[in-house]
Amino acid sequence: MSTVNQSMIEKMAALEKSLAEQVTVLNSMRSVLGGGELLLSESKSKAPKSRVKKSKPEGEKADRPPSAWNIFLKETVENMKSNGWPAWTGLDGVSYGAAEKATVKDKSGAEHEAWVYSDGPFKGKEVTPAQGGMTRASFLKAESDPVAKEKALKWQAKLAEKKAASTGSSTSTSADEGEVVEKKPRKPQSEETKAAAAVKRAANKAAKATPAAAVGGSGSAPAPAASPPPAPKAAAKKMVIGGGAKKVVDLSFYPWEHGGVDYYTNDRSDVVSTEFDWVGRFNGKEIDETVEAPEDLGDARMRE
Repeated sequence: MSTVNQSMIEKMAALEKSLAEQVTVLNSMRSVLGGGELLLSESKSKAPKSRVKKSKPEGEKADRPPSAWNIFLKETVENMKSNGWPAWTGLDGVSYGAAEKATVKDKSGAEHEAWVYSDGPFKGKEVTPAQGGMTRASFLKAESDPVAKEKALKWQAKLAEKKAASTGSSTSTSADEGEVVEKKPRKPQSEETKAAAAVKRAANKAAKATPAAAVGGSGSAPAPAASPPPAPKAAAKKMVIGGGAKKVVDLSFYPWEHGGVDYYTNDRSDVVSTEFDWVGRFNGKEIDETVEAPEDLGDARMRE
């Protein structure tokens, strides 16, 4: 042990002894005055808390478990793929044809036999959550749950009302069938405008009537020097970032909340309801319900 450490230990021992003596004196005085004794206890330093996060058990996922609706949707689509389906009319009033066997190609071009729609908006296509699976699951749920049916019908009525309102504000056609909307008459031109237009037309006509062969002839006025054609503009170069690789957008849906309402969304900000009805697209502030449902949502899945 070094001399410095030994000296520090001796000083600490002396201080502790002095402190103990002072506490003894104070306790004597407190006992005379009727007060309680002071206790001299050793200071204990608390061990610092570890900031290392506890790792989750192996195999446990960080995401929350799938909802009852997601499980029901998955089971519905799997059952349709395995056993087909009868024709039905969704709560949105759209009819979907019964299933029939057909030979189809997957994304790689390989052929396989599968159940496809015999009629309706997805005629000749396989079922996916976005291609009838969501609508079929909503239809089956509404059949077995009157509360869910009432909720879904109110939602469809709300969508129809908003669609009608947006269509009415964006079109200028008359509601009466067969009525022709007359065009507004042009504003009459002033006499100065008409005179200027006439002078311009006369100048253009005179320039076209002057023969090219008369240039340099006797008594003929020299033709004005032809101005050189304008140099072609250089084509704007497109900046290609990352070697021109096109970023693939993940269209799979995951749970999302906005304004206290539960929805599903994807990396393109497409928004559907928990019943998987199309709502619109989130623009960073609000859901733009004027955006129509894109066709490529037929390949969308729930994110695992």
